[in-house]
Amino acid sequence: MTEKYKDCITKVSDLIFNTIIEKEENLTAQFFLLDGTVLSILREIGLKVMSMLLTLIVEQITVEAQKKGFVIHRRPKINYTVIFGKIQLESPYLWNRQLKRGIRPKIGKIRAKNGRLFGDGGASFNGIWFRRIF
Repeated sequence: MTEKYKDCITKVSDLIFNTIIEKEENLTAQFFLLDGTVLSILREIGLKVMSMLLTLIVEQITVEAQKKGFVIHRRPKINYTVIFGKIQLESPYLWNRQLKRGIRPKIGKIRAKNGRLFGDGGASFNGIWFRRIF
């Protein structure tokens, strides 16, 4: 899996390494603490990247629904937990006047590689799950 991201991993690793050696004083004295520093940095990066990716997915789902005649009625925020922590995402409520039906995009009812099941059902547009709201 990580093979296709090898160049990116190399660039980010070099950037983090150079930033740490530039900003931290006396690395020798911090020998036993450096892994905690790197972990904190990587956790923040993971949280930021997941937030960006999931925001993009919600936007794409919303655009697909709008193509089907749904319009955004309101934009509440939801908390979503990923392995790196909690993030807040928009979960727009969309309404279709002709169908007299509302939907709210969900990140999905998908089974991740680790076997966890996400979502609780709903309607699907192009493989993306929506929760029906009546």
